[in-house]
Amino acid sequence: MHTIDDPELHLAEGSWRDGGNALPLASLYLERGEAAIAAVVARAALGTDPCPDAEEIERLLYTVDDAPAEWDELLRELVADPSL
Repeated sequence: MHTIDDPELHLAEGSWRDGGNALPLASLYLERGEAAIAAVVARAALGTDPCPDAEEIERLLYTVDDAPAEWDELLRELVADPSL
């Protein structure tokens, strides 16, 4: 017997596995704070041909891959003092 602990996740995974769109699954992971898993799903989906909603999946991936707001300042500090 298979117990479904998370029906929303189960549905999104099953839909993608059965040939559907990965965007709902990647979005769900991102909404839940699982950015790394969302990125893996997005990259895997973009590796398929054809990839439904490729543009939206790429946009989602770009939001996951954005550097933190303080990243520029940290890089400047590292350049100024490489021993950090």
